[in-house]
Amino acid sequence: GRADLFAAACAATDLPLLTVQAVVDEEKRWCAHRPAPCDTRQAMLDQALAFAAMGGHDDTVTCLLDHGASADGVACAGITALHLAAYRGQESTVRLLLDRGADAGRHEERHGGTPGGWARHAGQLATAALLPA
Repeated sequence: GRADLFAAACAATDLPLLTVQAVVDEEKRWCAHRPAPCDTRQAMLDQALAFAAMGGHDDTVTCLLDHGASADGVACAGITALHLAAYRGQESTVRLLLDRGADAGRHEERHGGTPGGWARHAGQLATAALLPA
């Protein structure tokens, strides 16, 4: 069930179960206007990954990837964990996602931006340097 999924997602980290639950709950609020249901194991993993990446929680990102989250999983509107990590300037997380196969050329749906474009837009120039234009 859902509790088992969150427990598995936390197994290799020092984050409590409620932290991962909070990440998913925040995602639901953030994407409330978009159809991004968190009703499957894959959707929960991918959405939790996006928000863990945005916060630069590399141990959690690794754990979620090891438990089946997709490095290119979509949180909503084509936005991936790499977009969010890049926007927030999470350099180590960006490197981790790239090492695990994230697509740096993927475009999100609303503005067509790539992770590198998001980093540049946010003024995260060191992070943008890790990504193609």
